[in-house]
Amino acid sequence: MRILIACPPICDFYSTPHRMAALGTEVLKNRLKQHGHIVTKMNFPAYGYSTAVPLPRPVSYLKPFIIPHETGPVSFFTQYKRFGPDFPVCAQQIVQEQPDLVCISLFAWAYAEEAVELSAAIKILRPRLPVICGGSGLSAFPEYFMKEKSIDFVITGEGDRSLVLLCALLEKTGTEEPRFFEIPGLFWKQGTEVCRSLTPQVLNNEPQPAIVKTTTLNGKPFFSVSLARGCPKQCRFCTNFIVQGRRFRKAPLQSVKERFLAIKNQKSVPPSPLFPHFNFEDDNLLVDPDYFMAVLQICKDIFPQASFSAENGLDYQLLTLEFLEILKCSGFTQLNLSLASVSDSILKKQGRRLALDRYTSIVKRAAELEIHCITYFIAGFPEDTPESIAEALGFLAVQPTQIGISPFYAVPGLPGFEDDSRFRDLSPRLSLGSSMYPWNNSLSTRTLVTAFRLARLINCVKRGRRISQFVDDCIEQSFQKKMLFTIVRENKEKKLVEVENMDEKLLELFFSRCSTPRAISYQ
Repeated sequence: MRILIACPPICDFYSTPHRMAALGTEVLKNRLKQHGHIVTKMNFPAYGYSTAVPLPRPVSYLKPFIIPHETGPVSFFTQYKRFGPDFPVCAQQIVQEQPDLVCISLFAWAYAEEAVELSAAIKILRPRLPVICGGSGLSAFPEYFMKEKSIDFVITGEGDRSLVLLCALLEKTGTEEPRFFEIPGLFWKQGTEVCRSLTPQVLNNEPQPAIVKTTTLNGKPFFSVSLARGCPKQCRFCTNFIVQGRRFRKAPLQSVKERFLAIKNQKSVPPSPLFPHFNFEDDNLLVDPDYFMAVLQICKDIFPQASFSAENGLDYQLLTLEFLEILKCSGFTQLNLSLASVSDSILKKQGRRLALDRYTSIVKRAAELEIHCITYFIAGFPEDTPESIAEALGFLAVQPTQIGISPFYAVPGLPGFEDDSRFRDLSPRLSLGSSMYPWNNSLSTRTLVTAFRLARLINCVKRGRRISQFVDDCIEQSFQKKMLFTIVRENKEKKLVEVENMDEKLLELFFSRCSTPRAISYQ
């Protein structure tokens, strides 16, 4: 069969090339090719351009916090964009390939509307072309997609095996009635009725390594890497288990080696002295540190001057000072750590532990080793208050790390949000961190936006070097007047303006802890 795998364009305030790596589609493509299919992949968000679009109505509550023409490193989001071509253009490119079926891959529930819009555009051009949807975004709430006339099948969970089985059945059309119920995780339509397979997923297969070049940074080809599935941790704010289960599974080292060797032989990797950078998308590799070390050694044997990062965040509680030395010697240039919260009581309710002494020793040693560090915390847990956010910002402000703030967002199936009826009347777009929606009614959108801006202000101070006179003035005015200032460009001229609509209590709490820029630790 001629199969086309498509990642729909996405609409958001921001995106990055490696965020759009579509590693799952790479696994699907390779698996389908192994079974004799002709496969084309179109990753539309990675096409390299964006178009400004109006702020969607479901997130119009953000308008009071958006400052027109705002610019600079202390700014909030300013413009919603579509990353990738318009949907009719995507559909036209898809049907020109004359596929026998189309697979739409959706990595996040928040972009559900984009998947539906792409499927509808395809059906306008080729009404009888089968459209299959899958991915972690679909697995969260498959019934949402099955109500759409433009979607014929939904595959939930790990879809590589199920998609191969479904394609084999569809090739037999005309010989016997397809036995869809034998395919794990499948939803399909029989007339107006939505049917689902009762065959359970078997999550014991070894994953295949996925390595995709996504961009070029500082003259180096940048690759996104995924080697593992499943996580045994019970964090209540993570939905990894919905698709991949709780059992940690890893790609065979021989397969990893073969994939790195294949990359070395590709013309896309330039010769010395330009060497590749590999970013591990898996956030669970420290569950098996020996395996992680073996992967790094394999890569260094093939690319002696390669560099590494793990931007989805590593669990600092699984990281030792000795292993940190190994990461440095292996070529790690950046350390992303997941802290979640500095409150022990909040973390206990989220299935996590807190060990601040261990964390501080890790970031201190990382600074000594000159490894750039970013620490992520989540704002918006049910127990969060302006006081707890000020405590987190104040604690991280004096650590040798940049701050990554992650506004809490819910998706169907997340612990505490298992009842999908709540999502029937809400736009999936609210499940974006950038939407700053008050899912737990603990922190308001105003408080979340204020915390976001404070984190950016702290990061500017931490850089410890002059960015521009405007940024310096912005920092000075913010600390002097205990309120936030930002930079606006009007008629090609820049000026400082006070940021309105901020949470005054959070500002007071923060500036009482960090009264001057000198109270913040440079990284």
